[in-house]
Amino acid sequence: MKRRISPALIALGAIVIFGVASVLIGYGSGWLGSRLDERCQTYCAARGKQGQMVPVYPKSMTGSRNGPNECGCR
Repeated sequence: MKRRISPALIALGAIVIFGVASVLIGYGSGWLGSRLDERCQTYCAARGKQGQMVPVYPKSMTGSRNGPNECGCR
């Protein structure tokens, strides 16, 4: 006898999996961003300058404030 899983249970499982994945991606991106910032500061400090992650494109081009960043030494 086959046991059938209800569609509501499948939908609930998908929502839970999506939520857990979103939280893990959020924490992972925060950790990665802090590591990149740390590496930028170390790179620039070796050259006697202050390092900071700066946007590659201005906000007017990307439409958001969280566009791609690159290391900038001042």
